[in-house]
Amino acid sequence: MKSYYRRNRARALEYSKRYYLAHREKVNERNRANHRLTRLVHGDALRAHKREYQKANPDKSRVQAHRRRTRLKGLTGQFTEKEWSALIARQKSRCALCQRKCKLSADHIIPISLGGCSYIWNIQGLCPSCNSQKHAKLPKGAQFGLFDRPLAMS
Repeated sequence: MKSYYRRNRARALEYSKRYYLAHREKVNERNRANHRLTRLVHGDALRAHKREYQKANPDKSRVQAHRRRTRLKGLTGQFTEKEWSALIARQKSRCALCQRKCKLSADHIIPISLGGCSYIWNIQGLCPSCNSQKHAKLPKGAQFGLFDRPLAMS
């Protein structure tokens, strides 16, 4: 079978594509069942591998987690690990508020609850202490203009 596939790769891919389009629900259900079975049988090993990866790549893991939360909330925008690393370098690994040198966490300058997004230009690095104190506040001196909010109709 492998040798046939190697010799007729384009034909096999075309067949697979047609089959998937014709039997999408069946294929997706089979894939979900296989995924559940793999998790059931190899769950401990998968979790251990994930822990090792997160320990070896903390910045990547943090960006991936942020991207997932953004996607689950249905928000616009996301930033890459490369953009996050560049932001940390620009801030010289210092908190944007207290200027303390420490491990930074991503903070939305304009909070999501006030209409902010997750593009890199709305992200700053804050130490965990400053990030938890800032919560959903705007930066000092920032104001919304007259037309930035919908007017309440009475």
